[in-house]
Amino acid sequence: MNNSSMLHLPRTSMWNLAEMDRDYAHAKIPRFEKDSEPIEILDVGAHVGIFALWVFAEFPADRTHVTCYEAHPQIAALCRDNLAAMNAEVVECAVVGSTDDAVQIDEEGQVTLFEGRRTLLGTSMHRLAWQNPEHTVKARTLSAKRLKKCRILKLDTEGAELPILRDFQHGAELSALLIETHRREDFIELCKIAWGWGLEMTLANPGRNGCVTSAWVRP
Repeated sequence: MNNSSMLHLPRTSMWNLAEMDRDYAHAKIPRFEKDSEPIEILDVGAHVGIFALWVFAEFPADRTHVTCYEAHPQIAALCRDNLAAMNAEVVECAVVGSTDDAVQIDEEGQVTLFEGRRTLLGTSMHRLAWQNPEHTVKARTLSAKRLKKCRILKLDTEGAELPILRDFQHGAELSALLIETHRREDFIELCKIAWGWGLEMTLANPGRNGCVTSAWVRP
């Protein structure tokens, strides 16, 4: 097989593709089959495009567009390769919420990313238990207030989710929110925000160290 037709997935992320069915396939996410309008999906913390690949298998491909935000330059390059034939845009930047005190933006508008100890897919703007503080890269930033309107928002930024949600301007118009939070207290605040937007939780998968993957859908 020609290597150009193969997915570029780091070894430690192979299981993530199968996780999509576990996390989202049974979450009652609307598929918009009877709707002729374009389906705009934002993937914040896109990694190598695994979620976007799942989206194009589940949603009408001729009407679906995914905007992927990935901060790490090496991971963003893999994401572009994996989605080259799809109706997707990869934006290489870190989406930042204004209340995120753990994130320091320098004079050039860049933030420091801490790479994961075992895999680059654990890269975060936050110093977490699985980060390597000695391995860092810089990334340009985008205010969460500038994220565009979408039907579905998927958010997984290894700890920076809640500040982004607080600044997102279109929550009341979402059809679905798919998110992984990394602290127990973040999940509690997530519930308050999602309920305030009129969403109902249809799925929650608890993980290790307080992580929870959840899906929220407009009834």
